[in-house]
Amino acid sequence: MTSKRVCVYCASSDASDEKFLLAGRQLGEGLARLNITVVYGGAQCGVMGAVADGALSAQGKVIGWIPTFMKTEILHPGLTEVHEVESMHIRKHGMMTNSDALIALPGGPGTIEELMEAITWRRLKLIDVPIFIINLDGYYDPLLELFENMRKARFIIEDTDMTDLQINTKLPLRRNRPGTKAAEWCHWPEETSENMDSLYHIQQYIQQSIRRNPSDIDFILQAPDQQDEGVWKYEHLRQFCLELNDLTVLLQKECLPETCSQMTATEQWIFLCAAHKNPKECPAIDYTRHTLDGAASLLNSNKYFPSRISIKETSIAKLGSVCRRIYRIFSHAYYHHRTLYDEFEDRTHLCRRFTVFALRYGLIPKDNLIVPINGVNQDVTTIMQQQTSPVKSVPVQSLKDNDSPPSPVIPSTAAIESDA
Repeated sequence: MTSKRVCVYCASSDASDEKFLLAGRQLGEGLARLNITVVYGGAQCGVMGAVADGALSAQGKVIGWIPTFMKTEILHPGLTEVHEVESMHIRKHGMMTNSDALIALPGGPGTIEELMEAITWRRLKLIDVPIFIINLDGYYDPLLELFENMRKARFIIEDTDMTDLQINTKLPLRRNRPGTKAAEWCHWPEETSENMDSLYHIQQYIQQSIRRNPSDIDFILQAPDQQDEGVWKYEHLRQFCLELNDLTVLLQKECLPETCSQMTATEQWIFLCAAHKNPKECPAIDYTRHTLDGAASLLNSNKYFPSRISIKETSIAKLGSVCRRIYRIFSHAYYHHRTLYDEFEDRTHLCRRFTVFALRYGLIPKDNLIVPINGVNQDVTTIMQQQTSPVKSVPVQSLKDNDSPPSPVIPSTAAIESDA
């Protein structure tokens, strides 16, 4: 089946505001992911180039129409197909008559002229395709006001095809481009889970909830209706690993091999690192890096997690092991780098969220959660009632390689546990 083609009108100026470039790239990506071919003016610069780059980055098809006199100067080198024509008029005619819909992004005189000609052709029934105006940040408000004045003056009659003109008043930009200022980082409107159509929509929803208020643990961990529980746990665990990288960067300042030559929490347990051929003791900072690397390798494994839409039960069973290992990073930071831990936790509430998550889904026995969190593992009644599977305490004598020890009572000698 032939894919649909959408013509995009936009500017080629390199002086365009960054937000318009972002809108162009996002539109190109979105069309490509819907298997829609982009038809446009063929340029590699400005918003035109951003639209083409976005579509091509998503393995989409892009068809360029360009006059000969422009070809050597601005033609995009990566287009799927190029139509070189003699004049601007032939170019506009070819773009309009070979598309199933027309979209106008914010642009200059050329874009406005293309849009006006398309509207005129539609009113004259020379083309019969929908026309969409992306009114980003109210850019086209003056034009829409002019249309309204045309109606009042009866230059436009209400029963003409102008009533079918589609106005999109916003196009959220959900990409942080190089050079984005801190105040603008992830600064876009919130979406409901139902309206997120990305393959990574669960991750995006979780991150959006964290940005809203990192201290609102219950809201962050509240799954959307009909959300698959295995995917929900998997995506949260991926997010925990991402955020633990920030803690690791902070730990590097003072968690040195000379001062933390072993991975310990309290004095009872020394954890052996499985990153080596034979598990052995490792400086705490190296253990932390190896643990996060190993978790990332497992969670990105095509063997165990080939899809982020549904996850096999046998793969879900591995999440508990990952949880137990990465929790040791929290416990080491708490018992050996308390000031740094407190500053990080006050800002992110990450250990609190992880502790509630682990208890709620029965991923770590409560006796193993040795970092005290007020109202959580010091008083677990409410959380335990919310869990979806029973928490099982593991007796010391039955510990296996991937299990964690119970909450320690510090003896005079330390026990050693292997990660292997």
